[in-house]
Amino acid sequence: MCQQDNPQVIHEDVVQVIEHIHYNKPEGAILVFLPGWEDLSKIRRLLNLPHEAVVHLVHSKLKDSEQYSIFSKPPPGIRKIILATNIAETSITIDDVVYVIDTGCHKDMIFDNHKGINVIDMAWISKASANQRAGRAGRCSPGETFHLYSEKRYHQMPDYTAPKILNSSLTKVVLDSKVFTDNMGAAQFMDSLITPPETAAVKRAVDELKQLELLDKNEKLTPLGRTLVNFQLEPCLAKAMVNSVIFKCVTPIVDIITLFSSGTDLFGSLSLTDKEAVKKVKSQYCRTSDHLALMRIYEKWLDLVEEGNPWDAERFCRSANLVPFKLELINKLQDIHLGYLRSGLRHSMPIEDRFSDNDELVKAVLYSGTGTVLEHRDWDLVKNRLKTNVNVLVTRNNHKATITSESVNYKRRQFPSNFLVYINETRSNVRRTTTVRECSLIPAISVLLFNNNDLEVIQLESSDALSDSSVIIGIKNTKLQFLCDRAHANILIDCKQAIETSYRYLVHQLTCAGMDIPEFLEHWDCVLDNVDALLNRNQIE
Repeated sequence: MCQQDNPQVIHEDVVQVIEHIHYNKPEGAILVFLPGWEDLSKIRRLLNLPHEAVVHLVHSKLKDSEQYSIFSKPPPGIRKIILATNIAETSITIDDVVYVIDTGCHKDMIFDNHKGINVIDMAWISKASANQRAGRAGRCSPGETFHLYSEKRYHQMPDYTAPKILNSSLTKVVLDSKVFTDNMGAAQFMDSLITPPETAAVKRAVDELKQLELLDKNEKLTPLGRTLVNFQLEPCLAKAMVNSVIFKCVTPIVDIITLFSSGTDLFGSLSLTDKEAVKKVKSQYCRTSDHLALMRIYEKWLDLVEEGNPWDAERFCRSANLVPFKLELINKLQDIHLGYLRSGLRHSMPIEDRFSDNDELVKAVLYSGTGTVLEHRDWDLVKNRLKTNVNVLVTRNNHKATITSESVNYKRRQFPSNFLVYINETRSNVRRTTTVRECSLIPAISVLLFNNNDLEVIQLESSDALSDSSVIIGIKNTKLQFLCDRAHANILIDCKQAIETSYRYLVHQLTCAGMDIPEFLEHWDCVLDNVDALLNRNQIE
């Protein structure tokens, strides 16, 4: 039993209670509530009932076919033991469960408004959840519940789980609210809610929407912001989709955003049990980008389906350990997301894929929406001592990050570029690490040209020959800086300004004016041809 203020699972105690029930209680299935996959796996390893019990796992990432057996009754004399996360609180009912073991804790995902990232932490459950778990015992006959926490701890638990609005990113919420309250400040509107979020959380959301140019300086919706309200996506991803129309690489961007915004894991349980195998499959399709790898895997499956080869599609899924129904779900969501573009934008320019084969442009357009990169450096400061010849990755908030083992960039030794674009990062307070599951190497030129902030030239302070011919290009509102000769710095700034001026005009036409602009589109095609050539010369192999 955990006696600490910070919850944790004492695995040996859980096993001891399971064995006590098994050897001393009448027949009936045992349901054990645990926080996460690591706990499920460890308890299964510690249990020593090879011929006396059958153990089932319940987790959101396991295939349905792997979990159906929890509903079947075991042979006579065999005890059924079910190790489950809190998905078993309300989502499923198992008729023959007689005994419930409640560890009293779960993994909670909250949004840290100071760091601007999701944080996974171990937390005590609420009284309502504890009662719900207890109610799983004896649905069809008398049952018992074993609580691995004290009565004092139970009374210290909150009555109910905190409303999501208190621990989630408010960016999309604030954007949506502006449709009805455009003349009211976001903070004022949020204060009127039953459970108002913190002022700092609202301010962060407003600042992010201004950075994305979805709100103006007076917190009013811009034409682009009013358009993206209808996209049921995080605003940064919705903006990347609009940008894909402008940069003419729609299909790959829509595929990537659909794959990484839906929370759908194509590999199912394999991403829990064998992450190295997931990395191996993805590496066959792209060795430098998780986004491109998964996009190509999905598109290969889609090609087989559209060619009328269902058996080939099924064999492909088996060979790559993919979950077919999740691919089908992605296909339906992709149609919905394409529908946002077709119905939400004015028809000032066609939706096309002229530059979809340029991998660097696709990744750059993704970055133009997310604005998030990991920066690689080959040095580190450890206890105020400089270490060299190391590989360190740093987030936009200057926090060290780790790439997880299913990524194609896991334990990468050679970095052809020092920048990796990513969509999601997560901080684990349990492990005290910041992790990124998916990322793509992108060249420095993409970071410079597709960042949402302006560039600035910073003079070198030394008086040697290098300072006369070289300058530093900085990206405003970030810590990103690049050493460059003066002539190339001026060209880069002119290039970025030219792209941005044309881009703003096209956004205006797509979201507001809707005029027929053939002459300007010819000019924009010339710009894109040059961007295409530039990024091809900086392609990462």
